[in-house]
Amino acid sequence: MLSTALVLLLTACGGDIAEPLPASTPYPTYTPLPTPAPAATPTPMQVVTPLPGQPFVVENEATAVALREMPTPTVVPATITPAADEIEEGVTCTLSGGEVVQKGWSRNDTGSNYCNQCRCLNAGLACTRMACPSVKLPATSTPVPPTATPTRLPTATLTPTQVPPTPTATPMPAIADPTQSNPCDAAPANFRKLCEEAMTNNPDSEASGSSSSDYYAQSYDPENIPQIANFNFTELDKYSKMSKLRSGVGHDYSFNTSEYDPTRENCRSMKHYFVPMGVPPENSLYSVTPHAFEWMSIKFFAPADGTLTNVIYSQNEYGTEAKFSILSSQYPGYYFTYYHIALDPNLTEGMLVEAGEQIGTLGHEESWGEIAVEVRINSRETHLISFLQVATDDVLEMYKLRGMNTASDVIIPKEQRDATPLACEDSEARFFEGSGREGASLDEQFMIWAFESSDNWFFFD
Repeated sequence: MLSTALVLLLTACGGDIAEPLPASTPYPTYTPLPTPAPAATPTPMQVVTPLPGQPFVVENEATAVALREMPTPTVVPATITPAADEIEEGVTCTLSGGEVVQKGWSRNDTGSNYCNQCRCLNAGLACTRMACPSVKLPATSTPVPPTATPTRLPTATLTPTQVPPTPTATPMPAIADPTQSNPCDAAPANFRKLCEEAMTNNPDSEASGSSSSDYYAQSYDPENIPQIANFNFTELDKYSKMSKLRSGVGHDYSFNTSEYDPTRENCRSMKHYFVPMGVPPENSLYSVTPHAFEWMSIKFFAPADGTLTNVIYSQNEYGTEAKFSILSSQYPGYYFTYYHIALDPNLTEGMLVEAGEQIGTLGHEESWGEIAVEVRINSRETHLISFLQVATDDVLEMYKLRGMNTASDVIIPKEQRDATPLACEDSEARFFEGSGREGASLDEQFMIWAFESSDNWFFFD
């Protein structure tokens, strides 16, 4: 019975896992946490039992490569005129053509950047990134200033299960290698055709030689990481624990970083999982415990001003979910990546979002919250860091109120993980050995350790 419950739990973990420890290597010892006093929660709902092999759409290495390599596409949303009391006075932006507009203005830029959609935010003018063909104007032409009525993107009413249009305009490009005649030759075979289609549809992408300064960071200093997340990405009070960076939870998540091990002997999950309130601390009780509230009601927000990019939709038993990133407007190259989200149907690829703007809800009743933060230096160098490493003091204070002292409380040092390596199996997902997922071995002690131990989790007060 314990084995069966453990296998069901794995299904609910969301498809993120890496190779098992060798049979001869003892797992790290830990002391089970005392059972906390029951938290006040809403009236329990009907038991939701995980479906074997289904709850999550598992991201894989090929998809990870594609997401990290994709130049930001451009989509020009419709212009909406807000109510007069929604415009903040005193904040202005200067367009490329020299015109001055107020905060909230949203439409195409002028001058040499005429083909890009822009929006005037507190931090300045944020625009989509597309090379505008030069246009030879008559000698007598005079720049036409924008209309006086400021505009802004609408605040949407969420309809999580609405199916968005078929995302045919979301091709996944591959790693570009300037020494190759066809940069898409470096792509995994199953994504090569999409890469070539993307090159055809977007000849100004990085692979064809255009500037990459808009979506790559100029430098990376691990001792001086900018604090750019001035809003928490989700409702923190809805969760009981979060996994640590480099944990043994889920699957290996380190591709395209210096910590990636192609031999699969030293794997690690370099993102955070958030487990909803009401989940029992014991692994054996997970699959037989009713949800304390509707998990799909959990809201997600933009942590910083940025552009919605790399949107990929998929279907599950509840409707449509998406994985996507938000590229920081203030710090190019910094990406916040989300998984299993019922994305607001009014938000599409290339649209601008503001810090604190609700972007969706959890997209599957058996999914946990997830967040990954990437710093992309170029097409072959990426750094994965903790969300709390880029959080402002105000955001970090929210976590301190739940018992955390510093961001290091949720980060396993690289040296510590290297000293106690975790193996992973050889599927594209690279599930941890011992997890029983895909080709991984099944080890009940590993599964208990992965779900219950403070080696992998920070437990909120």
